[in-house]
Amino acid sequence: MATLILRGTTVLIVVGCALIAVMRPLGHTTPNGGLIAYTSDLPQSDQQTIYLMDMARRLHYPLKLPLIDGWHPDWSPDGETVLFTLNFRIFSFNLPTQTVRQYTRLYGAMPVWSPDGAWIAFATHRDDDNYSLFRLDAACATVVACEASREPLVADLFVAHYPTWSPGGDDLLYNGGGPVLGYHLYSLVDESRQFITLSRTLGKANWSPDGERIVFAADVQGNDELFIMDMGSGQQQRITNTPAINERFPAFSANGTQIVFTARAHDHLQLFLMDVDGSNRRQITFAPSDALFPAWQPQ
Repeated sequence: MATLILRGTTVLIVVGCALIAVMRPLGHTTPNGGLIAYTSDLPQSDQQTIYLMDMARRLHYPLKLPLIDGWHPDWSPDGETVLFTLNFRIFSFNLPTQTVRQYTRLYGAMPVWSPDGAWIAFATHRDDDNYSLFRLDAACATVVACEASREPLVADLFVAHYPTWSPGGDDLLYNGGGPVLGYHLYSLVDESRQFITLSRTLGKANWSPDGERIVFAADVQGNDELFIMDMGSGQQQRITNTPAINERFPAFSANGTQIVFTARAHDHLQLFLMDVDGSNRRQITFAPSDALFPAWQPQ
């Protein structure tokens, strides 16, 4: 069992007889790379929570949350608040005030903020095997008001999940369909849908900050590889070629020059970083448990 002791700007994590000191966030930004939010286990536990990695100092610290089982982090447009799933409900954690708020009582997962901060899109169960996409008013004052503001976006015949908003705010990209999953582009302007990938795609795609490209994982002969697609031409570029290693959950850095992703290293999934052309690959977490769902803080 880990014990957390807060002392000013430092968190002292006591694990057994060991004492680990990491910095608490002083504000909503850090120099030279910002923060990466991700999911991993608490020390000496199989319970997941949301961690932040300070890219300047290479320090990691868990958010102080009221419940366990935290997944799918996403950032508010101003970079001050982390949105996430906690025990299959939607919550957020504000860094400057160190406060938690709850948005839903009903099932909600994979939440993402709209670029203007007005809406939160998320996936919810339609039945035991299928998901639909909804959105709620991010300015809602109470959980009851948030639930009352829920409205449907996409109800695919099979499944619609892992939404991600385009930087311009007019389109929602999601993973859906069946029996072979692929990415669909849903227009919030005219409610049209366009199927944009033909391979078996995996998990969440992420947009580049300029909205011109997406990065995603897809199955290549039984192995998960990463691709970048130009949204104007539809041209895809494969940026990993590792037949013995699966890569998933890629996300662009805030300046669009790097990609963070998950891949196996020894016994666990860890976070890796590489340039957008697939070069300069390096491991950035060395956790004793899996590290998943990285999300880079916007600038």
